[in-house]
Amino acid sequence: MGSSPVDRIRSVPPTSSTPPVASSRRGELRLVATPTAIHFVEVVELFCRLLVLEEWPEMRGLLSGDARLESIAALGVAGPGETIEAMRFASAGETYTIDGYELEPLDGEAVLLQARIRHTQAGDCEALAMWLVTGRNGLIRRARIVASREQALEVLARDGHELGV
Repeated sequence: MGSSPVDRIRSVPPTSSTPPVASSRRGELRLVATPTAIHFVEVVELFCRLLVLEEWPEMRGLLSGDARLESIAALGVAGPGETIEAMRFASAGETYTIDGYELEPLDGEAVLLQARIRHTQAGDCEALAMWLVTGRNGLIRRARIVASREQALEVLARDGHELGV
């Protein structure tokens, strides 16, 4: 039996830089406006936290309308709606879970995301996955799977924030 989202969130490292999140009476999470600017790395972190909590509509709200995201769940590159649906489907089937993540800002709107993933259908096999994530206007716009930090920097230098996707 898989762990619940509440159990999994305990393994996600909290940071003090995450923007405040409030819950409405209906339990919906939303970003709370603050007088300070929110950095793109904080948007990516909020997206990761919402993924662990399986808050699909809130995650979709952090994606640009023209987002093109390479994901394990979608088995390739997909738009925002298709990516969220693929993640929801993978979660419902308990295909894999995120056991923790680390974020490294590479520039103002580019972040290297590393996540420990447990593939539950493969006998609890763990793997490290990496994505180069870029944004525009405070929203996630592109994501590409990379093999290393060096490859992420090469892709960013060669293809810019479009990442070739």
